[in-house]
Amino acid sequence: YYLYLVPFFFLFICGLFFNLNKDKIEFKISGKIKNNLIWLILILAVVLRLPELGGSLWFDELYTATYAGNPNLPFLTTFKDPGNPPLFYILARYWQIIFGLNETFLRILPFIFSILTVYFIYLFVKKYTNNPYISNLAAFLFCINIYSIQTSHEFRCYSLSILLALFLGHYLLKIINEKKNKDIVIYSIIAALSANCHYFLILILIGNFIYSLFKLDKKTILKLFSANFVAALSFLPFFIFTSLNNGLLNPDFNPLDKPDFYLIRQFFYAIFTNKIAGGVIFIVSLFVIFPFFKKRIFKDKDENIFKLYNFLFFSIIFLYTTSFLLAQIRPMVRDWYYVTALSYVVILISLFIFLPFRSNKFKITAITLFILGYFACGVHITRTLNYSYKYDYILKYAKYDRGDYIKQNKKAVSALWDTRYIDILKYYGNLITKDSEFIGYTLGYDVKGLYDALIYSSKDVVYAKIQNHDFLSFIKKITPFYEVSLIRVKDGGAIARLVKKTD
Repeated sequence: YYLYLVPFFFLFICGLFFNLNKDKIEFKISGKIKNNLIWLILILAVVLRLPELGGSLWFDELYTATYAGNPNLPFLTTFKDPGNPPLFYILARYWQIIFGLNETFLRILPFIFSILTVYFIYLFVKKYTNNPYISNLAAFLFCINIYSIQTSHEFRCYSLSILLALFLGHYLLKIINEKKNKDIVIYSIIAALSANCHYFLILILIGNFIYSLFKLDKKTILKLFSANFVAALSFLPFFIFTSLNNGLLNPDFNPLDKPDFYLIRQFFYAIFTNKIAGGVIFIVSLFVIFPFFKKRIFKDKDENIFKLYNFLFFSIIFLYTTSFLLAQIRPMVRDWYYVTALSYVVILISLFIFLPFRSNKFKITAITLFILGYFACGVHITRTLNYSYKYDYILKYAKYDRGDYIKQNKKAVSALWDTRYIDILKYYGNLITKDSEFIGYTLGYDVKGLYDALIYSSKDVVYAKIQNHDFLSFIKKITPFYEVSLIRVKDGGAIARLVKKTD
């Protein structure tokens, strides 16, 4: 994570320097440099995203590549996942027709979406603030954000959903400001794509329509409703035949607990990537929303900044609130789903940094607190690719290491999370031999599922992928029954060799 702290440190220094020397810098930085800085940011975005392109696929990516998005299976397969609408699977299907089943080429697809998002964030903010500093900062923050980097090489729908959310916000504001029929038609197309990409995008669509009720005349509202109706119709077949019965009404699909107060906080932190940034932004946003506080803290100029700020804040809070309430009825919410609104978050943060405070001292203090909090996301993030269950690391090591145990007539097996989709592992070809055996377990906190599976297992040697932060607690529980050896695998986290103790 230390690599990601460096840009934040320079951002902090530059922010202070800019505020202390604002007038001088304004004359020294030419318009040409300001307008071309985005290309350096894009180069940085590419550099930060390249290293993981060739990494091993984890389970959900394998599911996308070898089942839902597999061009060799019937097209209707793309509609059979109750947890995910079909758009990305359709794209994955045709992407594989062109480039084949190769980790690097598969991940180029989300990589492209992520790079495009960096650039379109810049254009979006520049259009609605006419401020090159804010637009470059927003692009830069998304460029180095860890969630952004992770989703850029994950062969799932997340990077596409972030990009679509940005387009939804852009065209909604265009409709509010210009009321052109052309923009409503484009919005309806993007809305249809969004509704079929991720459930959270549907919540953003609903939030957009509610927001527009306070900004548009009745005639334009009716047109926008029609655009949303088209999106709803496009989603309806998937909802009726897959999502409703197999997902929403099926308690056995993706069973989760109802969010409690702890998860309320965790979900909120996930939106802003860490505690400090989320708290500061939320408090300042309240001052921005209420005119009484706004007039006493901020300057009256740059009204466009406040309009954009209010829209983004409303969208994020609406997404958070509605998803939490719906999760009380059907728990299907995980914290990383909120990356859908990541483009909104980084823009909101950038607007916050450049809000026209009355006092420079107050502004510098606010920037300092925020930057210190925001770069802490590099330490606070827990969902990394090492968290993912990359099966090939387990299979490769087990095949290499188990020979001596087999000679001793011991059963040496690999432990794999969720063996319901064991056929997916055929992707790894020669790693699975005729005599390969597996022990399956259900994913749980502190790898409880694996612990239970091992206690009742008759196997002599088990190779298992264990999350790094769970390893010590797991050892304490399992050592009375198994001798544990830890194998560190590059980019694969920790693999445990578990040898059953004999009496």
